Amino acid sequence: MYPTDPRQLNTERQIYLDKQFFVDVFSIPACVRNTNGDFIGYNEKFSKEFIGSLDIPQEG
Repeated sequence: MYPTDPRQLNTERQIYLDKQFFVDVFSIPACVRNTNGDFIGYNEKFSKEFIGSLDIPQEG
């Protein structure tokens, strides 16, 4: 059930922590809009953690 090799345990623990990070960040949609298109809310953590980490090349 549990790995006997400590290196494998550390790897599995890191995978768990990485997955938990994404659950924490992405548990709420990035933004919410009414049916008429009005913006009513957003996930601040998503915007700081994910959108802030994107490397978007500028064209031109």
